Amino acid sequence: MQYKGVLARTTLLDVCDVKQTPDGDEWCTTRLTGSSKMAVAIDVDGDNGGAYVKAQAVKGAPVQKSTFGDCDPRLTNNVQDAYPDDGVMSGIAFEEVPSGPLQVGRWEVGHYTLDVSR
Repeated sequence: MQYKGVLARTTLLDVCDVKQTPDGDEWCTTRLTGSSKMAVAIDVDGDNGGAYVKAQAVKGAPVQKSTFGDCDPRLTNNVQDAYPDDGVMSGIAFEEVPSGPLQVGRWEVGHYTLDVSR
């Protein structure tokens, strides 16, 4: 059985760095916020109890991205420029997302977090 649909994708990424100040080095943070639409297909294998997720950017869908923070503006600009024009960006492989029905919750994999909000 296959389920298809278009999902809103939101990316929130915090980058920590060190900036030089007259008082010495200090921590700083830059936050990237991005969003796009993803065409998603979930193939459910009823015989084996597994599911496969395929996702790709919706062509022509608007991609929004912005950055802010207290780090060097060059870092902030580089972080924003690194967000792909199609909005496809992930640090968590689908294989690492818990199997079974997705439920509201949070999964942490290494330095990444997957939040399912609804």
